[in-house]
Amino acid sequence: MMQRFRFPPQRAFGVWTLINGVRQFMLFDTGSQYVALRPNAVGWLGLQSTNQTTLIFTADSQTVGPRCPIYRIPQIQALGLTLSDIEAIAIHLPPNCGYDGVLGVSFLKHTIFTINYNEGWI
Repeated sequence: MMQRFRFPPQRAFGVWTLINGVRQFMLFDTGSQYVALRPNAVGWLGLQSTNQTTLIFTADSQTVGPRCPIYRIPQIQALGLTLSDIEAIAIHLPPNCGYDGVLGVSFLKHTIFTINYNEGWI
């Protein structure tokens, strides 16, 4: 099913999601390897650890901190899709950044999308 989503060119933008039925406003980020949530959200969303860890890298390939656990999201809805068993990590976000987390490649790799950057459509 094809859907169009509007976004503001030249700016970061967010996407409403449902994670285990809880509404979250996530930063759309094709450069983030995982869906990322605030550490306190991992607990109240009931996410379970996979017993695996990963390193987090910045855009210039520098590592950020120690290895962090990978969690499983049983169900996530975003961009008109419902997916199961999606990997996520916990990260600290600035308190007033306006986002509950990051919608990254662990979700986006299950989609095919086109970005019309000039007109602001996905």
